Amino acid sequence: MALSDEFLDSFTAAHSDSCVIVKGRPGARYLMSIARAMTILVIDGEPEAADFTAVFAEARRTKPFVDRVAILIDLNGFTGTVDWSAVKALHDAVDWRDVSRLKIAYWVRDMQYAPLAKIAGAIFPEAEHVVFEDKRLALAWLSSD
Repeated sequence: MALSDEFLDSFTAAHSDSCVIVKGRPGARYLMSIARAMTILVIDGEPEAADFTAVFAEARRTKPFVDRVAILIDLNGFTGTVDWSAVKALHDAVDWRDVSRLKIAYWVRDMQYAPLAKIAGAIFPEAEHVVFEDKRLALAWLSSD
């Protein structure tokens, strides 16, 4: 008998009009929703760096980063450490000449995670990085010009 994964079921239902990619296992996974206007990445628990690479590799096959890109990174369920070499490898895998504007909003439970955006900004200087404690404000910023 399979156990119910209410978090995954809820995420999939909320993003039924998007391409959903999941890598990892409950408590250690990445959930990504790719829609025309925005990509959402939820980090659940302490996922493996290999799953980070895998979720973005599948995303690039599904919808390459082109023109204007808006990404919401939900760190509310994140409990691990960041593998910065995997983040740098992701940066190096993208052809940034195809991206005219990249906005990344980090939705956090508290501002202790704000330094992550500063570090990511050094790796992704092509992007605008802003940290938010309020999801509505993050989404509004990503949708603005």
